[in-house]
Amino acid sequence: DEEVKKNYVKQIDKNKLAKEYWFSISDFIFRPLWTYEIDNYCKIILYNYSSSFLGHKIDGKYPPEEVGIKSMNWPYIYQWSDKYLDFLKDKISSSCSLKLVSPIWYSDKKINLIIDKTKLSISVFDVAPSNFIRSIILNANIYRTNNCAKKFLLDIVDLTDNFKNIELYFKTKRVLNPKYHSKTYINLIEKLKKIERVNFIDGECSPYRLTELTDLSVSIPFTSTALIGKFMNKPSCFYDPLGILDDDDRAAQNLEVIKGKENLEKWIRKYV
Repeated sequence: DEEVKKNYVKQIDKNKLAKEYWFSISDFIFRPLWTYEIDNYCKIILYNYSSSFLGHKIDGKYPPEEVGIKSMNWPYIYQWSDKYLDFLKDKISSSCSLKLVSPIWYSDKKINLIIDKTKLSISVFDVAPSNFIRSIILNANIYRTNNCAKKFLLDIVDLTDNFKNIELYFKTKRVLNPKYHSKTYINLIEKLKKIERVNFIDGECSPYRLTELTDLSVSIPFTSTALIGKFMNKPSCFYDPLGILDDDDRAAQNLEVIKGKENLEKWIRKYV
């Protein structure tokens, strides 16, 4: 297929080409073969809507790098995290042009977000654990477990029980699907939906919009949503419910990592 596309762009009138072709970081390892034929006519850009590093530093060690990082040879890479940009500069040996840009919006669903402005609003961002089969296939990170994900949500719900003026707004990272995600975790979400002060936001809604409308932001380590809060000058932190992550993990990117429910409560009380 790639050879056919390569021959096609080689033969067509170059005036029919676009000025720029953009590719998501989701497919970063594979640069389409046909793009090599149009380097002199078009700008080929890889953009990273994420800013998070792979895995977590535990017991002083990071997981192996993603396959393909060092061999990337995209002409242009746009990245909105300065820490991750420095990481790429250190890893990539090709002469690609790396550019620091503003946060990159990726997707959104056209729904109206209703936030209770009479209360302190906290946006909460999770990472849903995979189901058993998918965990085996993906060789999932040891931190991305049912236990961790459930404790992350339950700790936040439980400690905010002590505050009458707090409203929670949970946004799942993805639309939950038992084909991919843990059924145990999905069942927990359904139970939490019955709590009046706990609001669940559609997984397809943009985290940018939710962060902008709420007062505080709490994310499970180490998702990009915490950096969105930082960019918007909102109090934002990572919450490590297991308390096992290293304090100097590069993925924290100068954001506070709160360990344990008591410390998270202290952090929230600063803004009540």
